Amino acid sequence: MLIKSPGRLLGGRAARRAHFVDWMWSGALSASGFTVTAEMLEAKTGLSLMVSESPLLNPLAFQSAEVSSVALAGNAGDTYHIAKFTATGLTADRAYYYAIAVNGIPDREMTGRIRTTPAALAASDFRIVVGSCTNPGLSNPDVTFDAVEAEAPLLFVHLGDLHYDDISTDDLPANRTAIRKHTRLAQVASMYRTAPVAYIYDDHDAGPNDGHQGTAGFADFMGNTITAYRDLVPHFPLAQPDATGWVRSNAQLFTIGRVRFLMPDLRTFRNQSVSPKTTLGDGRTTSGFASWDQKQWVLDQLSQAQTDGIKLVVLLSSSTLPGTIGGSWEVEFAAEFADLMTYAAANNVPEILLVSGDAHAFGFDDGGVVASLAPGSNARMLHVQSSPLRSIALSGRQ
Repeated sequence: MLIKSPGRLLGGRAARRAHFVDWMWSGALSASGFTVTAEMLEAKTGLSLMVSESPLLNPLAFQSAEVSSVALAGNAGDTYHIAKFTATGLTADRAYYYAIAVNGIPDREMTGRIRTTPAALAASDFRIVVGSCTNPGLSNPDVTFDAVEAEAPLLFVHLGDLHYDDISTDDLPANRTAIRKHTRLAQVASMYRTAPVAYIYDDHDAGPNDGHQGTAGFADFMGNTITAYRDLVPHFPLAQPDATGWVRSNAQLFTIGRVRFLMPDLRTFRNQSVSPKTTLGDGRTTSGFASWDQKQWVLDQLSQAQTDGIKLVVLLSSSTLPGTIGGSWEVEFAAEFADLMTYAAANNVPEILLVSGDAHAFGFDDGGVVASLAPGSNARMLHVQSSPLRSIALSGRQ
């Protein structure tokens, strides 16, 4: 939504036209706040985030200076002026508008909109949109992003392949540039101002195509992916801090009402050169990685959801489930997936819905595929295969 307010008064003084934000998106959505990451057209001081229940941004519900403001290196000597903000103290399940201001003057051309989530364990209805695979090289119209924006979702979940740069060199600036290239696309930029994001990468946006720990140089590729992600993507709290505070993966979880969302990082610890293969990571150290047992974390969170009174767990997977393409749970990681389902069936965890990306297809499974992957366990899991956002039907593997 693009909101302009010619000649309106803000805070008792005439609002002057000002445009200094290149792009912005929001994330870490909760019942009481959200975060914003934005790029300024040039270095600015006196930055703040304005939040209001009114699109005129008056009166203000919240205003805060930036959490951080840094200049990051991009490709070809470019410098990106990135600012981050955190809004707190908001009311649950309420619509808000926001804008970035310099010395109290907001950039009204870049007004955003969010709705805070329902309170924890509150019975509520809400809408999220899920997709993956945004190939900017294709010429098809960007009607998908307009459609997402028209849905006015509480949250937009992107399950990987945000870009298709397949960066196979040790190049942090290139990783930043690839994300920025996506967020600056016209329809995408408009959508992100009205749909807070939850995003996790897959392969095209995390090193080379189909990369994993057995791929030469993968530790460097993923290190750059993880750093660029944290530089530019507003995200939920990360799940795996070590003793020094470093988090090797970008796995996240968040709760909306009575629904718990688990979004594991299925690329950082993926290894298809060991037996059994793993996409979650099970604590084995290979290829220079001190691996995290993310598989155990998922199992623990399934049990914790039951303890917390959660009614539904949504497992957000950047990998597809059925064996139509390589890298799927069924083709490469069937044993690991069967372990998850056997545990779920034996421990009375809440209902599970698997939502997956990557397949360039849309589909729904009532549990038959899951049951075939964990025979004898009485496991049950519904599955929705989300459609690609800007791509083509797969023929073989992309």
